[in-house]
Amino acid sequence: MSVLVADSSAICEYVLQTEQGARVSSLLRGGEHDLHVPHLCDVELVSAIRRFLFQSDMDRHRALEALQDYVDLPITRHAHVELMPRALGLRFNFTASDAMYVALAELLEGTLLTADRSLARAAAAHTSLLVEEV
Repeated sequence: MSVLVADSSAICEYVLQTEQGARVSSLLRGGEHDLHVPHLCDVELVSAIRRFLFQSDMDRHRALEALQDYVDLPITRHAHVELMPRALGLRFNFTASDAMYVALAELLEGTLLTADRSLARAAAAHTSLLVEEV
């Protein structure tokens, strides 16, 4: 089973059932991947859904469904403490938030899954990670 470290952009696309989210769904089907995130993903996902509530026609019921879809995902969450030294080491090329995902993917020797083109490019350019952009 291969390890996928998904950032909040990929998870958000999945729970909002977008076109990009369908690609994430296809990767998660079949149980071939073990999904991991830093705990930070929980907060970033709530923030993104909150933003959608204010900026789109999404209603509260749909927002709560999206949150439940996230909670139902078979995800292993990781604390930040062990990731912090590496995240700080990545400071020249990544935001602190993005560095947490990169550090986790490096630690687990997994593939970084993202819908964030800038993160995908930076990870490809400045790390040896495999990057899957959806």
